[in-house]
Amino acid sequence: TVLAAAAAPVSSAMRLLLPLLLIAVGLSGRGSANRLSEMMYTTLDAQDMCFRLLDRDGEIGCTSRESGAVGILYRITSAQDLTNFASVSEDEYIALVSATMFADPNTLNTLITTDYCKGILVFDDVTDLSWSPDEKQPNSRYGLPFSNSTLFWNAVGGGFNARASNLTGGALFLNIPKPIFHLDADDLATVLQCYNTRNLGANPTGYPLCGAELSSWMWGAKDAETCLRRGYCDPLGSSSPMGTLRPLQANEEVVMVTAQLDTAAFFRDLAFGANADASGMVAALAVADILGRAANTAVRSLPRNVMFMLFHGETMGYIGSSRVGFDMLRNNFPSSTAPVTMERVSHYLELNQLMAGNSDTFNIFAFNSTATKVTEIFDTLTAAATTAEPSIAFTKQTTELPPASLRSLLYEWKNSTGSSQFGGIVATDHGSTFTNTRYHSHFDSGSNIGANDSTSAQVQRLCKLSTVLARTVWSLAAGVAPASITIPDAAANCSYVAALLSCITVNKDCGLVNQYVGDIGSGPMKRYISIQRDRNTVFLLSALAKALAFNTLPLTNDVCKSSNDPPNVQRFALNDGTCLNTTTYAYPARSPAFSGTTILKDADPRHSTWTEARWDNSIKVRIFLMSSPSQQIGILVGGIFALLGSFAFIYLAQKFTQHKMLELVSE
Repeated sequence: TVLAAAAAPVSSAMRLLLPLLLIAVGLSGRGSANRLSEMMYTTLDAQDMCFRLLDRDGEIGCTSRESGAVGILYRITSAQDLTNFASVSEDEYIALVSATMFADPNTLNTLITTDYCKGILVFDDVTDLSWSPDEKQPNSRYGLPFSNSTLFWNAVGGGFNARASNLTGGALFLNIPKPIFHLDADDLATVLQCYNTRNLGANPTGYPLCGAELSSWMWGAKDAETCLRRGYCDPLGSSSPMGTLRPLQANEEVVMVTAQLDTAAFFRDLAFGANADASGMVAALAVADILGRAANTAVRSLPRNVMFMLFHGETMGYIGSSRVGFDMLRNNFPSSTAPVTMERVSHYLELNQLMAGNSDTFNIFAFNSTATKVTEIFDTLTAAATTAEPSIAFTKQTTELPPASLRSLLYEWKNSTGSSQFGGIVATDHGSTFTNTRYHSHFDSGSNIGANDSTSAQVQRLCKLSTVLARTVWSLAAGVAPASITIPDAAANCSYVAALLSCITVNKDCGLVNQYVGDIGSGPMKRYISIQRDRNTVFLLSALAKALAFNTLPLTNDVCKSSNDPPNVQRFALNDGTCLNTTTYAYPARSPAFSGTTILKDADPRHSTWTEARWDNSIKVRIFLMSSPSQQIGILVGGIFALLGSFAFIYLAQKFTQHKMLELVSE
């Protein structure tokens, strides 16, 4: 009894001590485990992925399972490769697909429906590609319905029945339950080094093979309403930069100049949109720069005010313009103090895609091409070109409006008589079909519009057009013919136009960005709207504020704080130490369908309800060498035996220790 009593505390102590010893061993091995993981896996920098969005009708985009996707890499760069993929021998693959093949709807349809394809890595095998993942009639579910359902503005788009019929839907609107990532040149080189060493050949036989693990799991639940209720999503939204030449007064008329700020792409973080629609946005800012110059101060006293607006969220259902139109109808835009309504907009000029093709002739669209004020705008454009830049010409189109913010504003107005008489036009580089064959793909890049060359014909043409537009706006605001006005400083600054284009579409690590907002990284600006205002939008707001500023003040924190309170003059601070007096504001770009994070029960079905699914921090792409299935089974079985053996060892060690302790006590 004495021995048993003495042994009991020893046994309890051992039972407590052994787990602690095991934990200590585990902790001491953590660094080794991390080093072992680094030896086994090569983690790529790839973060550009197709991700999950939801609206009232369901889900689109891509996501992996929560556990990720793993498979042997299989390269597909030709139709024959895709055919061969149908006869592979293993159960799990990650397809390594060239952009040329990925742009073919047959490729994506095949890979989506193939069970053993667990994920896709896309790489650019060309620098330019005629491809659009958008619909043939972009934004057809929002704003004014198209009257001609067979007028396909985006001829190279479509190919799918995603939320459409007759293959007019775009890849952007597919619901893909697999991860899809885009590889840059450095990551591609890393992958190909592994692939070419281990997997080269249609039917590789020698293990280990180069494999990949893709993880892009996102929360999501059925549709936007369900997802928001469960806290898994956030509504898309940001701010639309807006500004006027002078503080708005109640009941005054305005000439409105607009462009689209955002763009889209299948890989949304590669949404560069050089032509669609950075070109129009740069033209609008160039016009603001001309009219806002100190030498041109007379324009601030003309009978009509001039308003500039860069609508955000237009690619996702006209988010920015529908908010403005919705508030206009309720006398709340931009404030209830000095509201601007559609009736008070004397003339409206929307600058759309402007840099595709080689023509100096631009096309003018309107809701009613014969309306008196539309004719006035067209005639003023033509006269301004004759006066300032004779090489620039305009053609009036008689087909319906293309996809444009004006469609959204007129829909919100819900005034058929007013719409038919409205003096609103959309200026573009295309006729009834987009000239831009890269619409809403990452190939719509700065290099493909000559943005990296300030002397390129495309940049010079945009510069000339900006000069013509500024003279046109001045003339419309004055109510006189272009030949009758004198603009002291009338020509667009081509260096400024080229710098803006380059900063937005080539590399944002540039002089203008550093001057206005400071360091915001490098590479082209990514202009997907997302769920909140980003630094790229702040730069564009700053550019508009600088162009329209009345004067500058010394920068001190107590006097240069933005109130964002239209129509009042506000202070606006730039990164270079400049404090601006300006009438420029960040106007909410939030769909009228939302109240906070809730979709209104009576929300208009033609209002955007897009939300972005949330995700954790497990976004990653890794490559590693995969052993054969038989080896994997062997490793699993060996691991199980090792685990059982460790339990047996611990049990015997505990018994042995107890025995020795009892012997010591008995002695």
